[in-house]
Amino acid sequence: MQKVITDALGQTHRKIREWVRKVLYRKALHNILVIGDSHIRVFENWRFLWAFPHTKFNVVYVPGSTAYGIANRASQTGAYTTFMTAISDQKYDLVFVNLGEVDTAYALWKIAESSKQNIAKLMLRSVQNYCQFLTDIHQKYPVAVLSACLPTLADHADSQDEVARARSSVKASQQERTALALEFNARVAEFCAANAIPYLNCGSTALGANGIVRDEWINQKKLDHHYARKPYARWLSKALKQLKHPAGVTLR
Repeated sequence: MQKVITDALGQTHRKIREWVRKVLYRKALHNILVIGDSHIRVFENWRFLWAFPHTKFNVVYVPGSTAYGIANRASQTGAYTTFMTAISDQKYDLVFVNLGEVDTAYALWKIAESSKQNIAKLMLRSVQNYCQFLTDIHQKYPVAVLSACLPTLADHADSQDEVARARSSVKASQQERTALALEFNARVAEFCAANAIPYLNCGSTALGANGIVRDEWINQKKLDHHYARKPYARWLSKALKQLKHPAGVTLR
């Protein structure tokens, strides 16, 4: 009975949130596109409606999309085509991009294991492909980048969940995966600084003293590889409030 009540309340909450979203978006002053992997769904959180009532966030995500594969126009996920179609679909004041978590937590390690390639070289290729993609977008719209999320799944977690099971199959420890994510983020941040592209990095906030993600940033569903929505949304909304884009875009 408790589950039925909880589910009903959840559905009601979502309906109210979507109704508020539609009302606010009709009067929005800023039109923002957010593209990336499934981690950008944090922008669906209610906090962004109240923090930015005059901003419309168009969220277009491709599950499993990678920075490494974004250069492949015929990739399995079709990410490049999906993102470029969204970019061409309408006029935007700013485009946020977030890729890299799938690379550093799983995909690059899997490639390294199967092809015996050096993980550091694979990471650099991933960064190179990502930066070229950002350059392509930057030629059309102002761009801002969100850092890749740190890996949240523990080493070799046994699970009935297909995604978690696949991710836990890689041999790299959570510590190693986290180190790769931090290096990837540092490289992308360096590129963004050199090209006047704002870079929002939650690494210092999400990273614990033990070298992996803080417990409070781990999803309550222990086998969900996404950040806990509440601390991530809270950090991101504050970061966006402080964002002053060189192109003159200020979200409100």
